Amino acid sequence: IIRYEDMLINPVKVFKKVAKLVGVNDVKAIKSAVAKSQFSQLKQQEAKFGFVENPSESNRFFRLGSANQWRELMSNDDIQRVVDAHPQQMQKFGYIPKGYKPSER
Repeated sequence: IIRYEDMLINPVKVFKKVAKLVGVNDVKAIKSAVAKSQFSQLKQQEAKFGFVENPSESNRFFRLGSANQWRELMSNDDIQRVVDAHPQQMQKFGYIPKGYKPSER
């Protein structure tokens, strides 16, 4: 399991685990890949060249790059829908905000 928050805290450590899974153990290459995929780098590249995966209704794909921004950006109803749809995962990773709990089904 790879969490975005963990990648922000220690990207080389997390990426080493991923690289190991695919048989890559070259620490220099891993550090280079991490440097080239820093959020600021990706945002710059998108501004210069665009980003093919960007949905057509959005101006940009790379917005803030911070952890837990959904807590401030999503509506209360949307947060509740996510909690209801994925209660085990939300609980496992400590993502359920105070005041929310999965609805009884």
